[in-house]
Amino acid sequence: MRIFALPLWAPMLAGLLLSPGGANAAPPGSPVGGSGAVTVTPVAGTVLARFGPGVRASFDPSGQYLRQAFGLSEAAAGADAGSRALVFAAKHADLLAQGAGFMLLDVKSPTLRGPNGVVRRDIVRLGHTLRGIPVEGRVTTVTLNGEGRVISFATDAMGHGTPNATTPTLDAAGASRVVETAYRVRALPQNATLVLMPSVGRGASSRLAWKVPTVAIALVAHFWVWIDAVDGRVLKHGPMGPDQGLLTIPAHSAETR
Repeated sequence: MRIFALPLWAPMLAGLLLSPGGANAAPPGSPVGGSGAVTVTPVAGTVLARFGPGVRASFDPSGQYLRQAFGLSEAAAGADAGSRALVFAAKHADLLAQGAGFMLLDVKSPTLRGPNGVVRRDIVRLGHTLRGIPVEGRVTTVTLNGEGRVISFATDAMGHGTPNATTPTLDAAGASRVVETAYRVRALPQNATLVLMPSVGRGASSRLAWKVPTVAIALVAHFWVWIDAVDGRVLKHGPMGPDQGLLTIPAHSAETR
């Protein structure tokens, strides 16, 4: 992971981008300041220009996607922490989620004890949406201080891709039949939801999918199965809880199908 931080003692190197491997190791980009081989990517320059010289940020190995930023102190309008986080995320959606929208997942407000006494923090988790559809597994976390100012954020967005569709060809009942044909579980179509499975690889499109909850053993083993909402393929499956006794979904053998 590449790290960039602005040294307070060297404002003339405002675009300095450092990696854990040394001062001259940085993603490709435009050279900045001094005679060394220090370079800065466009997204790093944008982060610095937008959030100021105190920001400390990290990026994916390519230097193209922002992952975390600390040292902020940005006010955001809103009646509560969730509202303020949504306003902040929408303002910076180009950096946080490559232009996606956001939905509130949860807010935690731990009270911590620091060297100067009690410290209040609001930690807000936001899900990503694309054309109004939730993007599976993509989350931005925004942290606010006791005065309601955003002080840090983290995001796992790495590009969402263009959706292959926004309207399903297959309905929830049809997706559930696909699930029960492939696996020895009971599908729950009434609780299935449409999501976008994010792209894998540059230029790949996100897949519109039914996220189908299933029961293998009641109260003991439950699984999610993601079915392509256009062509009916199984895209992915996984346990609902990491601590459940059965972690592998039971499949039908070829003889029993």
